[in-house]
Amino acid sequence: MARNERALLLSMLLPVFALTPVAAQEAVTPRQENIPLEREGPRSVFDLVGFVGWVASLNDITNDPASFATSIKPSVSFGVEGTRWFGSGFGIGIHGFWAPSELDVIPNDVTAEGPADLGDANYFSAVVNALYRLPVSGPAATVQPYFLLGGGVRHLAVSEDAAPTVEDATDPQLTLGLGAFVQFASSLTIRIGMRDFVSVFDGAESDSRLQNDILASFGVGYRFF
Repeated sequence: MARNERALLLSMLLPVFALTPVAAQEAVTPRQENIPLEREGPRSVFDLVGFVGWVASLNDITNDPASFATSIKPSVSFGVEGTRWFGSGFGIGIHGFWAPSELDVIPNDVTAEGPADLGDANYFSAVVNALYRLPVSGPAATVQPYFLLGGGVRHLAVSEDAAPTVEDATDPQLTLGLGAFVQFASSLTIRIGMRDFVSVFDGAESDSRLQNDILASFGVGYRFF
C-alpha cells in the first residue's frame, strides 16, 4: 500500500516539476512589449528665429540711357521668421525683414545733369515659404539643411527727393533659397541661409524691371517641441 501511495504522489508532483523551469524563465526574462522607436535626430514642431543679414540688389530699379540709372544700395537687414514643421520634414514658414537702405544714382551720360542724392529707400519684405528639411541621423543630426520656395510682397518706401524718378511701390515677390539649422543646445539653434527675392518693379517713369535681391542671413532661434 505504501508503494502505491508513493507512486500516486509522484504522478501528482510531476507536472509541477515540469512547469517550474518555464515559470522561472518567464520570471527572469521580462515580457517584450511593442515600444515605439525613438525618432532619429532632433525634430522640432516650431522654430522661431530672429536674424540679421546683408541684402544686395543685382539690378537697377530704373534706367534712363540718356541720363542716369537708380538702384538700391546694399544694406544690413533685420528680420524674424517662424516655421511650423509637419511630418516627413515639410514645413510652412512666415519670413519678414526690413532693410534701411538708400537709393544710388548711377550716371549713364557724364554730360547730362542728374541728382546728387535721391535719399533713403526702406525695403520691407513679407513672404510665406514652403520648406523641406533633409532627414539626417546619427552624429550629424545636429546640422539640418533645408530648401525653400515661397512668395509674398515687397514694399519700397522712398523719400520725397526721389520723385518722380522713383516712388513708393508694393510689388509681388517670389523667393527661393537654402540654408541649415545647427542645434547647439536642447532648444537653441543657429540658422544660416541664402535667399533670392525676385520681384518686378513698376516705376512711375520707366518700364517694369525684373529685380533680384540676394539676402545672406545669420540668426539665432528657439526650438519648440
